[in-house]
Amino acid sequence: MRPLQTKLLVSLTLFTMLFTACKKDDIPQPGKPLPSPVVNPVPVPNPNPSETSFTIKLKTVITIGSIVYDSIPAVLTLSSWDSSGTEHKKVLNMNAGANSISLLKKHVKFSFRVNQWSLSDELTLTKDEIKEGETYVLGGAKAAKRLIKEEEYLFAAGAYQPSSKSFYTYNADGSLQQIDFYQKKPQSQELKKYNVDKFIYTAGKLDKIQRYDDKGAAVSYTGFSYNAANKIENMEQKGYGQETYAYVEYNGGMQPSINIDYLYNNGQAMSYTMNFVGGNKVKETAMSSTGGSEGGTFGYDLNINPYVHMNWPDIFLSKSSKNNMISQQKGYAGGFPVAEPYKFEYTYDADGYPVELVKSYKSYTTGEHLYKTKTVYTY
Repeated sequence: MRPLQTKLLVSLTLFTMLFTACKKDDIPQPGKPLPSPVVNPVPVPNPNPSETSFTIKLKTVITIGSIVYDSIPAVLTLSSWDSSGTEHKKVLNMNAGANSISLLKKHVKFSFRVNQWSLSDELTLTKDEIKEGETYVLGGAKAAKRLIKEEEYLFAAGAYQPSSKSFYTYNADGSLQQIDFYQKKPQSQELKKYNVDKFIYTAGKLDKIQRYDDKGAAVSYTGFSYNAANKIENMEQKGYGQETYAYVEYNGGMQPSINIDYLYNNGQAMSYTMNFVGGNKVKETAMSSTGGSEGGTFGYDLNINPYVHMNWPDIFLSKSSKNNMISQQKGYAGGFPVAEPYKFEYTYDADGYPVELVKSYKSYTTGEHLYKTKTVYTY
């Protein structure tokens, strides 16, 4: 067979095989439309959240005694009702400060209940009464708890050993009347009374804290006078052969500060400044006339410091922070302590007060852990 005839025969054979392999339905027929291609359905986008919900802000503010706590977490129970009267409820953990809360526009009534520190406050509003973007405040107020006993233990020989304790007595109006201090002495297994502080008031203001020894003899005192705003302006402390005079200045602004100038009976002087944020001392700087200096920064939790509610000032106004210290970083020039605290571990009651503090100490020079103490608070 000639080459051309061979090529024609192969081509005809392939065409016959392809044609017979096709189904009749696969071949377009006259007058029959071609099948439409399969197209995946386009998903319907979710509605714009702004079209189905709106946002408000909620903030928890609780007044304890005369001090306002406006940066605290809380538990929010949010209830809402739709047009059929069906209730919808959920529980949210609110952070400190203002929290954004999303509400459904199709619901007609809302209830907000906040719980914190054994206080509960509730607000119920219809949708028409709520203003979008508004900040709503929930919380309450109650009297400060009184600290009546404080016990300190030193961890030694694998167990906590009693090292000191204090008992607090109050007047009928809630002001401090007396503090009895007990301490462990080497010659005794039990804690022995070693000091008593008595608080003396004039016209409702703390005038003097008089200290007595375990024999009842007056050994020292700290006196106070006040400015027109009823804040401590002058302090004097005398006892044990030393005299200290202090003048206090207060500065407002975004970061309030307190500056205290000290003059000692040996002719030396010191300037001390405390800076506050949110009611807590976050920074301190001290400079003495002899060239020594000290400074530090401090961190706090969000719970209640019992000392700030006791009107118990000292020469350094050290009980001025409304929350509890949980960290510190300090530096010294001209001298430094043997030990300094580096860890603060609190246990709190349902009212937000500390019931136990474990404090760990380290060497300032080496950073090595030295010892730890435990303080137990009773109210």
